[in-house]
Amino acid sequence: MISFSNAITYSGIGTFSPDSQYFAISKSLDVIIYNSSTLKQVQRFSFCDFIENVQWSPDSTMIMVGLYKRGLIEIKQVRKPKWICRVDEGMEGISYGRFTPNSQNVLIYCQNHTKLFIRSLNNKSKKIIYLPKYEKKGIDFSNLKNFMVICTKKNAKDMIEIYYTQTWDLVNKFESSSEDLQDVLFTHDLSSIIISDAHYICKLLIYSLSGDLIKVIEPYKYKLGIRLSKITPNGHYLIIGCFDHIIRVYNTVAFTSVCEFDHYPNLKSDKVNYYFEEDIPKKNGESHFIHLNPPINLTYKNAHPTDKNIKKGIRNFCISEDSLFIASKDDSIGNVIFIWELVTLNLHSVIILKNEVTYFTWAPNMNCLYICSESSKVYLFKMDSISVIELPSNFYTQSVVLSKDGRKVILKDLNNFILMNFGVGENYFTFEPRKYNNTYNNQREIEEDDENAQTNLARKGDEDQYYDDNNGHYDNYDENNNYNNNYNNNYEGNNFGEEGEMNPQGTFNNQNNNSNQ
Repeated sequence: MISFSNAITYSGIGTFSPDSQYFAISKSLDVIIYNSSTLKQVQRFSFCDFIENVQWSPDSTMIMVGLYKRGLIEIKQVRKPKWICRVDEGMEGISYGRFTPNSQNVLIYCQNHTKLFIRSLNNKSKKIIYLPKYEKKGIDFSNLKNFMVICTKKNAKDMIEIYYTQTWDLVNKFESSSEDLQDVLFTHDLSSIIISDAHYICKLLIYSLSGDLIKVIEPYKYKLGIRLSKITPNGHYLIIGCFDHIIRVYNTVAFTSVCEFDHYPNLKSDKVNYYFEEDIPKKNGESHFIHLNPPINLTYKNAHPTDKNIKKGIRNFCISEDSLFIASKDDSIGNVIFIWELVTLNLHSVIILKNEVTYFTWAPNMNCLYICSESSKVYLFKMDSISVIELPSNFYTQSVVLSKDGRKVILKDLNNFILMNFGVGENYFTFEPRKYNNTYNNQREIEEDDENAQTNLARKGDEDQYYDDNNGHYDNYDENNNYNNNYNNNYEGNNFGEEGEMNPQGTFNNQNNNSNQ
């Protein structure tokens, strides 16, 4: 069972603490912290200017609030509201800040990328790194968090600097042979550093920590290059998404090619599950999924080379926490999600939505994929089924934030968000999403072919009720064997007041249809 809060107004920032106990939102000039299980307000902090960023410390005891227009960063403790740390770099200004993995230091980026200050929260000591190239990328920490690698730009050359995070001493510094370095990654065993080159060059550079060039990976030349590169959570594979509609997989030992996942618009394999979203007749705005049989021809949009924001190639991909599956989206087929299996190195499923996919991510502790599109629905995909969550008609989910335990989800709209909880909690209303498995459109054929199907039919009034032994649910069929899903449920919820307390304003009514095949 899934439970929901009512829509809560906020100012665009909402995030869970790493321990999943709290979530913080920005609202006007305030940051409000709630208990994620009870939805009760824990703390409320007020600030002097517009809040541009809110971050939790890795140990979940502090929040960092960025007031970049004022050139300020303020850090608060959740359990000690009177404790405060204020960082002001004076005329140099502040453009971004973040915690280090040990929660004992903060990284402060000055405007125009002139300096990076590493400040201690235990004392007033600081370390300065000059001319960092980027703010939110071009930096990585080792798997054990004891080393940091960062890219700097000096004398029009890309430099790689490695620091020991216990004392922040410089371990090594060397020049990269890249033309325009985009990002840098540590391998999990700390044996190599992976450098992504410019977007107009499909090239990866593999360096040792001593600065020796180990290997150059260049799948093709004279075309747009790499859009995204990630290492699987288990550290075995390097995954890159390119502008040529292909995801390439390399091992992280010898950096040899393992396989390529091509996003073809023409699908012919009969070993893949194809889910297609279609409207429910006479149900305004509601949809369900059917299972298609190959061959399937997808609508392929070729980008014009003069487009300012070119939509071509692998826009995004995400890797499941157990490193078994990859979900990907190609900009040329924007309404389709491909699910690839890293064990068999084959295509597992294809999800075809009515609208453009805006966001998707895996749950942190299970193989469940959250998908958002340009509609008032959220889709939950598991390996054998897909569920649809109907949200208020004026609520369009733009992104999803998940807690580390995977039990709570923030569905974010432009001005509101809804907190979703797996399991009934205090101050939530409950709802069970409609679920469709991969035999939806073959149900009638199964009934005709199965000699024992009649034993599973029980008369109830003028309707036949079919029991699915595999799922343990009932599906209603009328006397003509047509599917009937007229179940109406009304759910009531509570709105949040200005101070974050619950008040009984308004009623959230939603019609949902349960169908299990």
